Amino acid sequence: MTKVANLSQTRGNSRPAYQLRISVTDRCDLHCIYCVPEDGIEWCSREEILRFEDIFLIVREFVSQLQVRGVRLTGGEPLCRAGISSLIELVRTLELDEITMTTNGYKLAREAQRLREAGLSRVNVSLDTLDSETYRRLTRGGELSRTIEGIRAAKACGLEPVKINMLVLRGWNEEEIPRMAEFAQKEGVHVRFLEAIAIGETSLQHHSLWVPADEILERLRRTFGVSVGQRAPGETETRLILTPKDGPQFEAGLITSESDPFCGTCSRLRLSARGRLRGCLLNEAEVDLFSWVKDPGRTTSDFLERVSRAVSQKPPRRRTRSPVRMAEIGG
Repeated sequence: MTKVANLSQTRGNSRPAYQLRISVTDRCDLHCIYCVPEDGIEWCSREEILRFEDIFLIVREFVSQLQVRGVRLTGGEPLCRAGISSLIELVRTLELDEITMTTNGYKLAREAQRLREAGLSRVNVSLDTLDSETYRRLTRGGELSRTIEGIRAAKACGLEPVKINMLVLRGWNEEEIPRMAEFAQKEGVHVRFLEAIAIGETSLQHHSLWVPADEILERLRRTFGVSVGQRAPGETETRLILTPKDGPQFEAGLITSESDPFCGTCSRLRLSARGRLRGCLLNEAEVDLFSWVKDPGRTTSDFLERVSRAVSQKPPRRRTRSPVRMAEIGG
């Protein structure tokens, strides 16, 4: 990990930059209120986004030069990118420990087996409610049953552990927190409760939507015994052990992006569909890898210099808010 450490030391700390998240498209088949404005957004043209071959070349450099061992595919919605399994097949030829995906699960029932065969390791599925009408309003027209079917298909074909991400939003779903935990236990999946981040569509109304971690825990304690563990270095999830009144204990997670930020130990880099590398979800500073990968004379030294710049832009402390839309950079 020497080269990664060297990049980190340019920032004055020893945080390694070893986790890479890749947005393969800004398009999505749902239009969630916290991700896409009501009047929609202008999608990137095909010419503006990275080809699968481009993504492979970039990942290859991260693996060979920076010892990256894990890649997460995001969007928009990654299953809206045609032929996504062929990208997974390309990337799996590299020395990676795992290839994962964050998805809304809407196309997952149809694609799960194909993704598994292509080399996908596991999935995180966004599921914010178990109420069909709330789901329809949150997603502006989505059908809850399709996402639940996708979760079950992913588990059935071995894309495990399947993780559910529940973004807790005031006035929308905070009453469902214990119910979501019970659903996760019943389905044999892992649920994580996420605080809303002041980014994109939630940035201006964040004060009214945000449900703090303490309240999430208090709502869980109405139904379960709750033991709060430690957050591992470089990770975002605080481990919870939930004990039902009758039945075995099970694990859940809490991601406290606002009330207890983890900026000082964050080890993530994000590559947008347009080929822009970003060191922080809330930092608008970007480094251009699109021009690097399109240059026939590209060099490894130039690549490392650009990545070093992106790492140096990772803030040591939490930024207040960002106008960047989640659809543009992924979660």
